[in-house]
Amino acid sequence: MQRIFSEAKNRLDQLITSEKNGDHDFPDTDNWTTYNSVSTGFLQDIILDPVLEFAKNNDCKCHVVAIKGQYIYKDKPLFKCNAEIDEEALDDLLSFFQFSRDEVIEDNYVLGFKQITEIAVKAMSPGVNDPGTTEIAIDYLTELFEKRMQKQDVSILQHNDDALIKINSVSFKDLLFSVLAPIRTYAKHDVVVVVKLIHMLNHLAFTVGCNNKTYVNAVHEEASKLFEDAKKAITNPEDVKLITLQLKPFNL
Repeated sequence: MQRIFSEAKNRLDQLITSEKNGDHDFPDTDNWTTYNSVSTGFLQDIILDPVLEFAKNNDCKCHVVAIKGQYIYKDKPLFKCNAEIDEEALDDLLSFFQFSRDEVIEDNYVLGFKQITEIAVKAMSPGVNDPGTTEIAIDYLTELFEKRMQKQDVSILQHNDDALIKINSVSFKDLLFSVLAPIRTYAKHDVVVVVKLIHMLNHLAFTVGCNNKTYVNAVHEEASKLFEDAKKAITNPEDVKLITLQLKPFNL
């Protein structure tokens, strides 16, 4: 688990560093021409330098709508462009999108979240019953989410302060839900693990000092879901009282 955590954290650090000074407005892309994938597999990497060079040389802008690390099917949208691209240039551009049948944490930090979540859930299963491992996993996830709150949901590449490339990524809200939903399902009856999750949410909402209101609101939403699930699953009144007290900062 330590290795998974370290690889995911290192990848996040790289992405956060690359985003510095990249906060630029980007035009609406709803009416742009959509270009589909010619391959099926995990979108393992996007070689961004030649994509940026293409946009610069052709006086156009591109919006990468497929999310790196996700499984993409042939003929599904890959990117949009505000200009028509001829077949030869399109072949060159598509070659910069690299597909694989395997997921790699070094290329996709979301996989790190996924694998640590799987460890946490498996540890709570009746056959294993190891809540201690689940608590350790939650500690790792807390630190990774704190790091993720420093990253934007969308990355922008620019040339001479002109935003040319927009790149979608898994939103913080979706990532938080995909991690907490399965843990809530398996651990909502365990007051110790529920309190551990509350500590995570309290830390992310009130200690980290994140200025992104969308991110903070997502944490509040997950706190509300956890409270509702725990109240239904935990029957001891004193345990419910403890959980209610721990969640008091959220004003639920």
